[in-house]
This record gives sequence, structure tokens and C-alpha cells, in this order.
Amino acid sequence: MQIWYAGERKMILHAWYVMSYAGKYVASLANKIHSEMEEDEEPDVSINMRGIFSFSGFFDPFQMFHSYPQYLLTMGLISEKKARNLSEKLVYALDKHRLLGKHEEAVMDLMDSVFTQMHKTLGFDSLDNALSTKKYDWHFEKYLNKPEIQHVIHARACQYKFQEENILVHMAEDFIKGVSKELKIALENYKVLMVSGQMDMVVSVPMVESFLHDFRWSGMSRYLAADKIMWRDGDGEVAGYVTEVKNLTRVVMRKAGHRPALDQPEWTLEMMTKFLGDQSFAH
Repeated sequence: MQIWYAGERKMILHAWYVMSYAGKYVASLANKIHSEMEEDEEPDVSINMRGIFSFSGFFDPFQMFHSYPQYLLTMGLISEKKARNLSEKLVYALDKHRLLGKHEEAVMDLMDSVFTQMHKTLGFDSLDNALSTKKYDWHFEKYLNKPEIQHVIHARACQYKFQEENILVHMAEDFIKGVSKELKIALENYKVLMVSGQMDMVVSVPMVESFLHDFRWSGMSRYLAADKIMWRDGDGEVAGYVTEVKNLTRVVMRKAGHRPALDQPEWTLEMMTKFLGDQSFAH
């Protein structure tokens, strides 16, 4: 970031926000920037970090995955027997990581139990959205492989792939780690937007809420006691439900799944405009 800012001096005064799909890495990056800015009294480049936002935040796999079978059961998608079986598989996979240090095996078991097996059980090509059994069309892969786009985003000329299994295997240990500590530091010092699609079957609303229920930070008691704000768009339609406590803005977006920006682009734009502009969803 410092190298980039050194070449883009005009951007230094702008407020800096960072977004991470899945949440883990945005919290870690924010913590890294915050700690280095705190330690260096006279940095060559000062990053004006103002906030972070996360879609479908996968902040603590250990805790969050325990809520997954109950979510599918409550949705009426699996039986009690299947829920118990899935719960046992998840515990077994997580214990491989926690007790045996078999990180790659643990992640592969999780991917198989949650995604491969659930696709077959539920009849969905994708678990991204409970309202559709079909996969998204990934037009951005072709877009990101255009030379002119790679030049603009300062990416080295290479072939971009949507998903590379080898990378997942090598990042297995990191994939399953929680980032509660890093997220707390970010939340105590910067604005944080956490977004979930109401129809997300990958990182469901109950999974994120179970994490927040036990997540210790200065606004914890206020968050647990707060009422949700009904967020209506410019036409008066209910777009979602929001909790605003201290630096945290927690949004559950209606008619959206694992990728709210694809399912509800207009509501996503309105949400981001409000968040970046320090506007309450109550108005």
C-alpha cells in the first residue's frame, strides 16, 4: 500500500476503505495497517483508513460452522437425521484441524461435507442463494483477463482464474483460522459494515449472528439489546434490516444470497452510499 501511495500522492488525502468478500482478510489487513501506523510516528506515507466492509463474513469457522446444520434444518431443507450426521462430520473435520493439525484434510472434509454433499442432498448447483438452484454467470473472469484492465488495476499480466484448488490447499491452515482479535481492533477504531444476504446458504445469517452473539467488543451488550431498523429504499420497498451500534453497521439484505451485489445491485449501491456518507439507515 505504501508503494502504491508513493506513486499516487494525490490519493493520500482521500478516505481509505477496504472491502473483503468473506471478511477474514479485510480484518487482518486493517489490523496490519493500524498497528504499523501506531508504531511509526513519522511514516513516509500515512494511510487515511476510515473503515472496512465485509460481505458474508467468515470470521470464525470453528464457531460459525456449528450453526450450519441447524440453519438447514430450520429452513426445512434437511431432516433431523441428516442434521445430526452433518453436525458430526463438521465436528470431526474441525477436530482434525484443532487437535491433530491436519489442516489440508480438515478443509477438504469441510468442503466435501458442506458443499459437495449438500449440492447432492438439496439438488442445488450452487448454495449461494436459496431462491435459485442455478450458478451465477461469472463474467468478471473474462473481464479481468483483458490486458487493458490488468494495466489499470496494476496487475501483472497473467491468466486470472475464478478458483484455483491448489491455492485453497496451500492456504488451508489460514482458511480455517478465526480473526476475532483483528476484527475487534478494527471495530474499536474504524467504521465496520457487515453485510449478509437473507437467502445466503453458504455463510448464513444465523452463522454470522452466532459469531456476533459471542464476539466480545465494547459495543457487545448494546448490539445484543438493539432493535433492528427497517431499511426502505427510495421507492418505499423494504430492502433489509439494519443494526447500528457504535462503529458497527450490520445489514441483512432481503432477496439476496451469498453475493448481495449481484442479487441486488441497486440496494447495494444505496447501502454503500449511506455507509460511506455516514448516513443512518433509520432515515
